[in-house]
Amino acid sequence: MMDDHRKSMTAFMRNFIFVNLFTLLILYMPGPAAWGDDPQTIKTGDRAQLHIICKESAGEIILTTYPEVDGDDTKKKSSIYSTPKKFEPLRIVAGEGDKYSGADPLKPFNNELTAKLSQAIVGMRVGESVSLAFTAPVPEELKAEDRTITLSRKRMIPKKMTRPKQQFAVDPDQDPAVGREILTGLGLTAVVTAVKGDDLEIMFAGKEGDRIMTPWGTGILKDHGDKWLLELEPHIGRLVKTGNYVGRIITVEDDRYTIDFGFPFGNETILCDISIVSIMGKDNENE
Repeated sequence: MMDDHRKSMTAFMRNFIFVNLFTLLILYMPGPAAWGDDPQTIKTGDRAQLHIICKESAGEIILTTYPEVDGDDTKKKSSIYSTPKKFEPLRIVAGEGDKYSGADPLKPFNNELTAKLSQAIVGMRVGESVSLAFTAPVPEELKAEDRTITLSRKRMIPKKMTRPKQQFAVDPDQDPAVGREILTGLGLTAVVTAVKGDDLEIMFAGKEGDRIMTPWGTGILKDHGDKWLLELEPHIGRLVKTGNYVGRIITVEDDRYTIDFGFPFGNETILCDISIVSIMGKDNENE
């Protein structure tokens, strides 16, 4: 009788263990995505779309793909911030890293940031958001004499000039009519006085003593007949952007100032909030 009871208990325990092991296997068995590639996870070579907000370490916004961030005056913008022509997700090929092979020893800001983002998004999933910090050291091959530029603090600007339309931030679908105001790269407002084919005749607006914000810092206008004298007040440590390159003002003297372009990010830590919108796959590179 005791043997029958022991046999029954043994069979019961065997079945109990089997059922629980089977349940655990079902609960923790990898899903189909683990058996092969997960279509929602970014892999090297995938073309992904992402929204970003990138800031200086102090919190000033450098760039964004969100129009509501651009239009929010309570969110302080960096001295190198500029409103994008179009607000849409960035399209980046994942895992490519730095493919820039230009002859210029300086590294462009956008190329370096794209390279960092390209590596960072590998393994992220659609809908995932992450905050990352990026730094960019001086390229090893960059010579000391190639990384700095010294500029005059005083610039003479003709009050009237003729320039190609494409030089200004003019909507290509809209004819720049006479009287239209254009913000120039100097920070000065220009008024279109004539349209001559593909060229615009412009006049810089202003008056004696006006203080304007330029990419290099505050400038003061002084009237010199048919020209404006723009006297800059640069500040040490200010980030500046010239074309595709970002630098930092390192010295200021009575009549000149020096910018260091050696660090692709201006020796700044870039903080980026990244949100993955979609994965377009490897076959959509021409999309």
